[in-house]
Amino acid sequence: MIDAFKRASAWRITAVLPYYCYARQDRKDKPRVPISAKLVADLLETAGASRALTLDLHAPQIQGYLTFRWITFMVRPCSLSISAILSCRI
Repeated sequence: MIDAFKRASAWRITAVLPYYCYARQDRKDKPRVPISAKLVADLLETAGASRALTLDLHAPQIQGYLTFRWITFMVRPCSLSISAILSCRI
């Protein structure tokens, strides 16, 4: 789809990745093993994405070796008690 957007002369392309599945592969634990998180990020940039938007990366050091703009939203669980819900008047 990034290629289709590029061919349609899009000014800026944002890749939205709700789950970045390679985020846990951010370091080399054995010799001759690629850092897959960087490889996938380079693929997105080569395809033409000008920035990427993700939710909850596994580790913040992933942003350190990226060469294009990477926006990460941190998500925290939100719990409401029943009394708080019942006390709200609409």
